[in-house]
Amino acid sequence: MRYVLPTVRLPLMASSVAFLFLVWGLGLPFVAGSARAWSRWRAFILRRICRSLLWLMGARVESYGTPPRAPFVLVSNHLSYVDILLLASRLDTVFVSKYEVSDWPLLGVLCRAMGTVFLNRESRRDLSRVLDEMNRHLDHGCGIVFFPEGTSTNGSGVLDFRPSLLEIAVRLRQPVSYASLRYATSEGQPAAADAVCWWGDAPFVPHFLRLLSMPGFRAELRFGAQPIASSNRKRLALELRQAVLDQLMPASSRAST
Repeated sequence: MRYVLPTVRLPLMASSVAFLFLVWGLGLPFVAGSARAWSRWRAFILRRICRSLLWLMGARVESYGTPPRAPFVLVSNHLSYVDILLLASRLDTVFVSKYEVSDWPLLGVLCRAMGTVFLNRESRRDLSRVLDEMNRHLDHGCGIVFFPEGTSTNGSGVLDFRPSLLEIAVRLRQPVSYASLRYATSEGQPAAADAVCWWGDAPFVPHFLRLLSMPGFRAELRFGAQPIASSNRKRLALELRQAVLDQLMPASSRAST
């Protein structure tokens, strides 16, 4: 089973992505005249791709609360590359991500094609460009999602939220929505903190193949009840982090599905 499932799932995932990209391309001539329509068509295809990939990975998604309607800004805790699929499966959105993600197998291709804004964290000047890109996507009626922890964790806590990207919400006086993510595996399977969460120095490809070798896992997504607004991005970062912490269920290294 350890080798059979990845062998079956990987071709199916690649075929699903290829087919939906073909559908996306066929629809582009009908939305080419409107940036807003083009963004919505892209988000629609992205949702279908991500839902397909999650199903093929064996993810059983549990979603709670009401997703925000685009345009919005939303932040979340960050546990894994699975987070991107999970959030994009429920939201009309583009992501802001570190530049390294663009080189990831499969997911990097998906992120580039679907409009992810990549931030070079080693260049302070790049922040201004990224904020302008975020503003453009909001103007086109799309949502923006990013992970202000700046890195992924094993789910045992929530790191401090970096306030830099929250500048866009302060500038536009736009409240920020938030969500919390949690994963669990079945009894007898590796703990979600290692098998689903991808953190530290774990190499991507071996972790991804190991995840695909599991029968499945549970993915829990909770949307906050009310967005949070502030005229100070540092204060906003503190309030959003606390809201995510308050919403998260007690962490567990292993839980039954």
